[in-house]
Amino acid sequence: MEAQVRHQQYILFYSGIQVLIFDIWYTLKIIISYSLHPTDWSLEVEQTLFARDFPDLVNIYGNLVVGFALLIGILFRIYLCLSAMQEAAGKKKTFIYLIFAFIVFCVNVVMGTSTAVRLLNGTLDPSELILPEQSATIVFIEVTANIALFLLISSGVRIRILRKKLEKQKPEVNFGE
Repeated sequence: MEAQVRHQQYILFYSGIQVLIFDIWYTLKIIISYSLHPTDWSLEVEQTLFARDFPDLVNIYGNLVVGFALLIGILFRIYLCLSAMQEAAGKKKTFIYLIFAFIVFCVNVVMGTSTAVRLLNGTLDPSELILPEQSATIVFIEVTANIALFLLISSGVRIRILRKKLEKQKPEVNFGE
């Protein structure tokens, strides 16, 4: 049983590192996407008086919001990585990071599925997003990132279950008798 716990700890540790590596991938992907296809936020925002009078200011605010969301996403995935590594070392006792990882996993699956459905239906033009040669690589990386998140979640849950079983199996020693 202890060997199973150690095995799950290794999986949890390395899947936490993978989540951090894929965080770098997501960050680079977003930065490259915005640098290749900059968004004119003044056109995206409903044509209000403010957007018509100050389009540059709307673009600055839009880019700040995207940058802030990117920063929060980076910090969030760093938190997941560090929490998984602490759990693998036996230091972390809360399970909040598993809930967050599950939410990120669900969001990734929903977004990936919706993108695939839009590509298959023809409502999304792949030439707007990526080069055709890169689509297979991007799909492979996205699937691998989701597998890493799934491994993080399943290993974290398995470690908790195995540790509870180990605690029940340990003989109680009464020195007073």
